[in-house]
Amino acid sequence: MNISLFKYFLVLADTLSYTKAANQLFKSESVLSRQISQLENNLGIKLFDRNKKRVSLTPAGKTFADGLRRLSKNYAALIEETEAVQSGYSGVIKLAALSGVILHHTMLELLKGFERDYPDIRIDLRTYNLGDFRNLILDYRIDFIYGAIEDFSDNPAFSYQVVCYVKKYIVVPKNHPMANKKIEDLSPADFKEDTFLFSTHQSLAIRTFLSTCQNFGFIPKYTTIADESMLILWVEMGRGITLLDETHMFRGNEDIVLLPLPLLGHTQLGIIHDTGNRKACNMLFLSYVQNANATKQLLPRRC
Repeated sequence: MNISLFKYFLVLADTLSYTKAANQLFKSESVLSRQISQLENNLGIKLFDRNKKRVSLTPAGKTFADGLRRLSKNYAALIEETEAVQSGYSGVIKLAALSGVILHHTMLELLKGFERDYPDIRIDLRTYNLGDFRNLILDYRIDFIYGAIEDFSDNPAFSYQVVCYVKKYIVVPKNHPMANKKIEDLSPADFKEDTFLFSTHQSLAIRTFLSTCQNFGFIPKYTTIADESMLILWVEMGRGITLLDETHMFRGNEDIVLLPLPLLGHTQLGIIHDTGNRKACNMLFLSYVQNANATKQLLPRRC
């Protein structure tokens, strides 16, 4: 059926005048009359009562007009929603973080601001182990990773935006000989007899740490653990020490001590994404982060 017939019908139903409806539609009255007759024949329903003085809707015609008006509004809303998805103003962004971390206040501020400015885009927060991230993001099962830039910057398929800088800590058991030392008296070299614990997937972080330690005149001992959720347990059991940043939830553990060591520098936290995933709302989110930094609203700051 020619959907333009519905338009002709609604204009006539609103005006109840062939003359007025024909003028609005830029048609002759005879053409409009034939179109309405065709619609009634197609439907097998009488929509209008006509006489020389007036035109009125039949009960069936009134029901049909009310239904078409609802459909028209829904159609307009559907087009608007579709255009919003196309332009990135609607959709779902899947953001993944490492299990056992909390959002830094700068990241939290950014996410709240984005959801306030784009209420039709939902940010779906998820947590995974570090080893799962690469496959998930390459398969587009997640859109962004929130975490340490250095864990992903060695892959040319990934791009990133820095959100903030956070302190690095050396994490030791509470009975460690350095646990009660003053921060200003500590150096990475004070831990040269210790074994450092890393996740298997922190290859770049390991290389960076080895280079830092060499600058202090020693090569550290280290071992890797496949399940990074076991790192703190190993520290508690005295099997080694590890490095964490200030967003880790284990900061409240009474059996460990976190020693801030400025000489280790800072960790860059940010959002990482696959450059091939150009979903519209993803591009909008990236642009939002870039603009926030450019306008100094959320400029990365050292903590």
